[in-house]
Amino acid sequence: MMKLRQRRSAWCAGAAAAFLGFSAPTAAIAFDPHGHEVIEAVTYRWLLETDARFDDGTGNKASGKEVLGFLIAQGVLEKPECFNCGDEGLDKPFLSWPVIGSGKPDLVMSRQFSSNGQCFHFMARAADVWGSEPETEATPHRLDVPRSLATDAYARCTRMMTSLLNGILSAPEESNRDYRGVYALMHIIVDSFSDAHVSRDKHNRIEYLKPWRLRAWTSYSIHWSGWKYFGGDSHHGVFDDRDDQYVLDDAACPGTGHPYSMPRSCLTDRALAASQALEDLLLLLYRVTKKIATERAAEPIRYYLGYEWAHYLNEHFQSMHSWSDSRPPAKIDREWRPIGSLGVRFRPNPVPGANDLTATLGFMDFNGLSFPFVYAPEIEAGIRRKDSRSNVLLSTNISLSLPILDNVLIGVTAFSLELDAPDLKNPRIGANIPRVDLYLFDALHLSLSGPRFSWESQKFEGEPFTIGIATAFGKTVPNYNDSGSPTRFGEQRFGRDAKRWHLRPLNDDFQTSPYSFILTLVGGNVLPVDNESTFLTPALEVSRDRDRINRRSGLGGSGLGVGARLGGVRHKASNYDEFGVALGTPLRYYIIPDFLALVMSPIEAELTHRVHEKENGSGLRFDIGVEAGAAITLLNSLEVGLFSPRFSYVHLDRVKGTNLGVRFALVLPESW
Repeated sequence: MMKLRQRRSAWCAGAAAAFLGFSAPTAAIAFDPHGHEVIEAVTYRWLLETDARFDDGTGNKASGKEVLGFLIAQGVLEKPECFNCGDEGLDKPFLSWPVIGSGKPDLVMSRQFSSNGQCFHFMARAADVWGSEPETEATPHRLDVPRSLATDAYARCTRMMTSLLNGILSAPEESNRDYRGVYALMHIIVDSFSDAHVSRDKHNRIEYLKPWRLRAWTSYSIHWSGWKYFGGDSHHGVFDDRDDQYVLDDAACPGTGHPYSMPRSCLTDRALAASQALEDLLLLLYRVTKKIATERAAEPIRYYLGYEWAHYLNEHFQSMHSWSDSRPPAKIDREWRPIGSLGVRFRPNPVPGANDLTATLGFMDFNGLSFPFVYAPEIEAGIRRKDSRSNVLLSTNISLSLPILDNVLIGVTAFSLELDAPDLKNPRIGANIPRVDLYLFDALHLSLSGPRFSWESQKFEGEPFTIGIATAFGKTVPNYNDSGSPTRFGEQRFGRDAKRWHLRPLNDDFQTSPYSFILTLVGGNVLPVDNESTFLTPALEVSRDRDRINRRSGLGGSGLGVGARLGGVRHKASNYDEFGVALGTPLRYYIIPDFLALVMSPIEAELTHRVHEKENGSGLRFDIGVEAGAAITLLNSLEVGLFSPRFSYVHLDRVKGTNLGVRFALVLPESW
């Protein structure tokens, strides 16, 4: 079944099962194309295939293809890879059709748990429950929920939607880069038609918005009045079957495949209403941007919008209890994102009898695509004081953290490399578990890490904790209002690109391949062990991906996989070489889509043969073990991986000769 709260529900099915004490049904975990993407794709496909003609706001009519082509050319919608390929695009159907992007906002994890992030999913806050005034018997259309769910939450989220619309008209491409553009607005619109997010009556009028149960429990631990609503229909579940009510439960409706393969006839009434709302949004944006492009006067946004937006909200977001609010978001609802920090860190007893004090510089993509972890690299320089002597200390760290509250993150320092100046040939490689980061007043960054785990000795050793304090620097994402001037959309951009936009009809025989290929070119140990070195020659990894559109996002590329590699170990001290072949089952989890992945081969069988050995005998040797690491993708095709020592299930110890390794590979095209 398709999901709307796609990766939120998917991730929570595992993480929150332990929290609530139950396990999730398999159908609740969304590895297939998701509801947001399906509804967006159905909308695009209908516009591109219908014979209907649409008013362009200047007295002329346009086809659906002209509508979407104009919005793509103006930067409102992302440009497909083959938008201006001409006839060449006919052989690449999915590269020429509109980019599907409304599912990505669920990957911005900082908005999943933050207060001001709830409106990006058209949801209420827990404070709307315990901070609400009780209803009286005289309240019109009385609901059995706190009143603020129907009033304050609705007004706050329509203000957010209005700000996003103004941003699209003011800076469309920048807004999309900040995940506050048209795809974020489409995400909000589709979420509002999910019964897990919003209660609507039989006429699709909004009754009230719902808070998320996984986020609300922390607030209710202090404000107990919210608990009586916690388990009812007025809250979005940790994972929620109501998010599945978008595709008919019919054998004729595909449960897998590309979103463009879903027939419009498979959508439920709610999904069709959401698709109609997306269509009307795209037509509204077309009329307004067309008007801006054809008129030379530089008027404010409200002049070009007129009553268009008010009419849209009345049509698709009419509330039974409140008025829509088109003012800019309140200051408390504005989004501040930390970018980095500059400060100091203290480590007690990193080695016996020593203390560290370092200056730190860290960076963070707090509001980027990072599911479920936020990725933050750091560099450090300082001194290590031991036995009344001071040595220069250099360090680099990579932390992976999960936002759990407003500006509060919990995670691990997954990788830490330390160099002590007198002993540069013996770096310390490890991790600190756990780690907590707290941002206060948009200016102060506090960090606390737990004990250090050594990747070399495979045990906890070193400092029992670290503590850091820093000045945080970031930016407040602009909230646009309708008094500003729109960007200057232009007809010439449409004429140059959109008229060369050729589309090939989407048929069943033009589905993308379910297989991915990664070819390892070369690799080896970063640090030799006991005068031994491991080297790697070409290897090939083949996987049948779970999700063809989001192959390198979350678990999208972690279907059934197999990998084969050739390699060996050069034992210099014993004067022999060992060559072999390994066959494994690789799994990938993309923390940052298209960039950073955790890689693990839980079962890897290795068959080796020793050569040039005089004393210890020769012959075949067999071993079964596990290997894990991380990989980053550069330029969309070059993958650089860092892998931990292999662990043998046979010997219950690290495989001799293996240590931290690096590998270079090519991500081959899907059509390879």
